[in-house]
Amino acid sequence: MQRRHHGQHDSSCFACKAATVMLSPQATPTRRNAVRPQRTRYNRWEAGVAHEDRPGGFQMPIINSKGHEVGVKQYADYRGRFEQARRRVREQGEAALTSSKEQADA
Repeated sequence: MQRRHHGQHDSSCFACKAATVMLSPQATPTRRNAVRPQRTRYNRWEAGVAHEDRPGGFQMPIINSKGHEVGVKQYADYRGRFEQARRRVREQGEAALTSSKEQADA
């Protein structure tokens, strides 16, 4: 990038140097100054699989409608939907149990 002058361009012109992109010597990597990007920590919280704790110390993974395991982040984002579906399944199971007990008693 060069600055336009009315006259001849001079390589030692301060205005031309100020208009160019300048980097600090600290920012350029050399043998003595090896600049490496900072490491970012891998977020294991988002990579985990959501599970439900069952009696006896068992952990059952939560599965979506396609049969795939649900990640912790996805479960946290859509927790209401998962809780509502779980509640609906439990109510249907309890209704089936009570109706089968009534038929057995009759």
